[in-house]
Amino acid sequence: MRVLIITSGCYPSGGAFSLRVHSLAQMASKVADVSILSIFDPRDPRLPGTRFHHKKFPEPFISKLVRTATYYRTGFQKIGIGERPDIIQIESPALFGFARQFPRTPVVFDEHNVWWELEAYNMRLAPTIRRLPFKDLFIKWFLGRAKRYEMAALKRSSRIIACSEADARVFVRECPFLKDRISCIPNCLDVGRYTYSPGDDDVVLFVGALNYYPNIDALNIICRELAPRVKAEFHIMGEGEPRMKLPPNVKLLGHADDARKYLPRAKVCIAPLRYGSGSRLKILEYMATGKAVVSTTKGAEGLSVESGRNIFIEDNMEKFAAIINHLLSNDEVSENIGREARQLVEERYDYRLYSATLGKIYSNLAT
Repeated sequence: MRVLIITSGCYPSGGAFSLRVHSLAQMASKVADVSILSIFDPRDPRLPGTRFHHKKFPEPFISKLVRTATYYRTGFQKIGIGERPDIIQIESPALFGFARQFPRTPVVFDEHNVWWELEAYNMRLAPTIRRLPFKDLFIKWFLGRAKRYEMAALKRSSRIIACSEADARVFVRECPFLKDRISCIPNCLDVGRYTYSPGDDDVVLFVGALNYYPNIDALNIICRELAPRVKAEFHIMGEGEPRMKLPPNVKLLGHADDARKYLPRAKVCIAPLRYGSGSRLKILEYMATGKAVVSTTKGAEGLSVESGRNIFIEDNMEKFAAIINHLLSNDEVSENIGREARQLVEERYDYRLYSATLGKIYSNLAT
């Protein structure tokens, strides 16, 4: 059984998107002959049992404009990797157009988010969009088109993988007949790559690319609500340059090839997110290293966590800051939470636990 995974990247340190694909590719390699086609990131993850291809398609401005104007319905160049897969796995709606090059091949669509909901938030915050004279009409038109396109991709798919039951319910609500096509495989990790290290310094860490609007909103919360109430240094790890003024105790670390370089120092890790979907890989990485984690309800959405046992969940930012202060001053509490967090990831979120689920999806399509 030959499976071709089409993605923008698969390198484990390429961000949450790539880390999910990397975990799925590890699962797939246990049950199938896997090829990975990366359209953007040229870094080879060097996964045993897989072949890696990178195709950087030269795209002139006119082609890019046409593809955007048609919302990814056109402008897909020939893949041309010389392989005939039995199954194609698509990792983003923006890449779904490549499926047309394999007209009779079953398609597995891995939905990292409910993209049209995330797009709605992105559109309303994008600086260029906010300056348009008819922005409300444009946003309504664009989001309607985005949702129709994503729903068409879902209907075209032979099987759909959702990150969480919450996302799956959204898809089924919009299109009930998809219920029997959807399987849930949560975001997960190769837990063995992460060393248990509770942390010795009074450092609060947030990991997230600052060119992604939910993370920009989280940074705003850190700067305005948390940093003034917490007597500790906040470290922000992720690419992108924020346009806001940072308090003295907020330090940008920039992009790192591997979050594991910065995780050991932090005593507390946070996810003050208000938007987005899927399930949070940043929280799983925090937990895998034995960190005490504080998150909003939205930030921990999709994870089987228990507040007060393996994480703290709080939506009121004054109380959120008070929990951070309590954890920084109480090593026993923070270490207990971290141990429980590590155990949860080992028991529920190691990729090896889901190889059989993915194998069953493939087998049902190949027969």
